[in-house]
Order: sequence, then structure tokens, then C-alpha cells
Amino acid sequence: MKIYCTRSLYEASFLITKGFKAFSKSRFEGWKTSFLFEETPQLSKAVLDFYNNRATVKAKSFSDTYKRLKKKEHFILLQKDTY
Repeated sequence: MKIYCTRSLYEASFLITKGFKAFSKSRFEGWKTSFLFEETPQLSKAVLDFYNNRATVKAKSFSDTYKRLKKKEHFILLQKDTY
């Protein structure tokens, strides 16, 4: 299985809103959170559409996903500080 990795919270929010499942929502490499997805032709097309400004998603769903991921990312970083 090929893995697609992004550190962009916006891109990950978009992909999750489009229905792709992140099988790891947070893996640390330094202080950066990575979002891992199974790489498929559909995912590759969605990523190209995202970066070429041809992608569409419902704005409220995207915003809700972004806020949820941002909140989880912040919570995980706070936990890391305590160790």
C-alpha cells in the first residue's frame, strides 16, 4: 500500500471533507503534525484539484473539519509538552 503524507492542515481538512479517511491523523516529526492517507488514483486527482484550485467542497463541512483537526492538533501538542 502506498502512503500519501501531508503536513497541510488545509489539505487534510479538504481530503477528509471529500470522504478520504486519514489512517493516522497525527504523527510527529519534530513539532509538525502529519496526516497520512492511502494513496489512490482518486486521492491523487483530489490533491491535484485542490492545488489547481478546481476542487469544491461544502464550506461549512470544510470549516468544521478544519476546526476539529486544529483542536486535536493543539491538544496533542499540549500533551507532548507534559512529557
